[in-house]
Amino acid sequence: MALDRAHIRAHFDRAAVTYADSAVLQARVQDELLARLAQLRPQLPSGSVVLDAGAGPGRGSLLLAKGYPEAHILALDFAPSMLAALKLEQTRRSTPSGNWLQRARVGFNQVRNARAHPVELLCADVERLPLADASVDVLFSSLCIQWIADLPALFKEWARVLKPGGLMLMASFGPDTLKELRSAWRAVDAEAHVNQFMDMHDVGDAILRSGFKNPVLDTELLTLTYSAVMPLLRELKAIGANNADTQARRGLGGRSKLQAMIAHYPRSEVDAVAFDASYEVVYAHAVRSELKSFAHGVEISIPVSQIRRTAR
Repeated sequence: MALDRAHIRAHFDRAAVTYADSAVLQARVQDELLARLAQLRPQLPSGSVVLDAGAGPGRGSLLLAKGYPEAHILALDFAPSMLAALKLEQTRRSTPSGNWLQRARVGFNQVRNARAHPVELLCADVERLPLADASVDVLFSSLCIQWIADLPALFKEWARVLKPGGLMLMASFGPDTLKELRSAWRAVDAEAHVNQFMDMHDVGDAILRSGFKNPVLDTELLTLTYSAVMPLLRELKAIGANNADTQARRGLGGRSKLQAMIAHYPRSEVDAVAFDASYEVVYAHAVRSELKSFAHGVEISIPVSQIRRTAR
C-alpha cells in the first residue's frame, strides 16, 4: 500500500483544533502505553531524553513531562498545527490565573518544580529523525506507525537514535480495526475506503530485523458504540484519520454511495439500535541491541517464533 505523506500531513494539520475533543480512544491507548512505560522504567536518570514520536497535540508529551520531570521530553510531529496546539497548551498551563492568592500559589509551585524541563517541539517526520545517533533513552510512540508504509526502515531509524539498551514502546492498529466500516464499504464497491493495518506478526518481524532485542507484543480489542454511523465518520474526520492509500483514495464516492454504505453497516450485537466500531490495538516494546552500526547491510535476523507475546 502506497501512503501519501503530504495528504496525511494536511489532514492532521486541519484536525489539530478538533483532535483532542474527539480522540477518546486514542487517549485510552496512550494511557495504557504510559502505564506500561511506568512499569518498565519507573525512573529515569536526570538528563535522560524521551522522544514522543508522532506526538500530535501533545497530550502524551505533557504526561511524560509530568511523570519524568528531570528528563528532556521531545515532542515530534510532522504536522505544524499539531505542535502549535501543544505550544499553546503548554503556555496556558504555565501561565498563572485567578486571584492574587491563586497566582501566588501557582508561582510557588512553579519554583518548587523548577527542575522540570518544558517539552521541546520538533517538526519533523518520524521516518527521518533530526537527532544524533544513540541520543535517545526512551522512544515512545502511540498510534503513529499505522501511517508508515515501510516499517523495517522506520524501526531501523528508531534504532539509530536510541542508545544501546534504550527502550522503544509503541502502539498501533491491527487489521481488525474498523472492520465493521470496512465490511459496509465492501458491500458498496471494491475500493479501499478504510486503511489497511499491519498484523502483529508483521510488526514483530520488522522490529526484530531492525536492531532491537527482546520484543514483547500483545493485542487488545476495544469497541466504541455509536447511536448512528455518521457520528463515527465525523469523529474519524475530526482526528484526521482519513484513508491515505494513494491508489484507493477517491473520497466517499458521493452521497448515494455514502447512504448505501450506512445501510449496510452492521448493527451492534449487544444493542440492536446502536453501531459498533472495533479497534484492534497492537502494543509492543523492545530494547535497542548492543550492535553499534547497521552500515554495509548488517542486520539482525531472528525467527518470528522467538517473539514473546503477553496474554491479555
